Amino acid sequence: PRSTLFPYTTLFRSKNVVRCWPPWSNANSAPEDYNCLADSVIASNPDAVSIQFNFGFFAPHILGFLLARFKAARIRVVVTLHAIDGPDFARLVTTLRTADLCLVHRQADLQTLMAHGVKQTMILDHGVIPSGGDTEPRRREPRTGGEFVVGSFGFFLPPKGIYELILALSLARRVNPRLRLKLLNALYPIRESMAYAETCINLIHELHLGGSVEVCTEFLADHEILQELSTADLVALPYVFSTESSSAAIRFPLASQTPIVCSDLAIFNELEGVAHRVPAGNVFALAMKILQLSKDPRELCRYSDAQARFVQQLSWNKVGARFLQLIQAQISQPSTSESASAGGEGNVLADIST
Repeated sequence: PRSTLFPYTTLFRSKNVVRCWPPWSNANSAPEDYNCLADSVIASNPDAVSIQFNFGFFAPHILGFLLARFKAARIRVVVTLHAIDGPDFARLVTTLRTADLCLVHRQADLQTLMAHGVKQTMILDHGVIPSGGDTEPRRREPRTGGEFVVGSFGFFLPPKGIYELILALSLARRVNPRLRLKLLNALYPIRESMAYAETCINLIHELHLGGSVEVCTEFLADHEILQELSTADLVALPYVFSTESSSAAIRFPLASQTPIVCSDLAIFNELEGVAHRVPAGNVFALAMKILQLSKDPRELCRYSDAQARFVQQLSWNKVGARFLQLIQAQISQPSTSESASAGGEGNVLADIST
């Protein structure tokens, strides 16, 4: 296959981005390793700090350490949870009770946290990147004749189902040799990602698919991703496992207005009636769905209007405005633990994410 391999090490080198803490966190992580992070945030003098929480970003005790530091500095803390299904949930809940506001992406997470006493929890929709400034939904017309390109997007990690997608394409090509695969799957900075990418590329060679598969492991800019995805006829995200509450990766295929097929895991439940779905891990079902959609343009575009409306309703502009309103509301009211500071002018928001 045509392939490019790039390490995920140069991302986010910017004067507005400070890399100041260890990249991985677990139950054995030392809180003092995160003093540089806390000091950097406090030194920027924000009114509020937004923390993107994932169990792989921070262990719950590290999150607790950061919240304590920020609260002592009288900085409002808003925590957005990518998932709540993870290790040490009890400690996470205890920590979240000290945050000024917790944001989740689905109703089930809201109900769980509320039931465990995290009363300051709200739902904030997971936004979608705008595809070019369109304000009205637009329908993508299917191409006819020639090759049928199946795209994929997201990090090169085993739960993403890329290996299964390659197997499915091999099966489907026995019936429809016009099928091609474009893997836009960036390497993640862990050994497992490189090993998984090598396994998948070896499978491509073993199945003699080299002339029918394009592989790109570079972390592309947003406009490049949208451009590449828009050249596909279908984008497949056949995840086999996920504890996440909502998928960030699928936002780009949505914005590209390319039809999507994804697995039936809970992470994609919000896309019922917006994307085609197949049983997770079922290579034969995925192959059959790809064949069906490659031969039936009307079925392929069944959800095009719904997809366009979904993108419009959850555009970053709208979700971002809602997020800013929530932050400003926190700044204007007393803290959960102490009165607001009467200090000097500060930045509205600092953001912590990986």
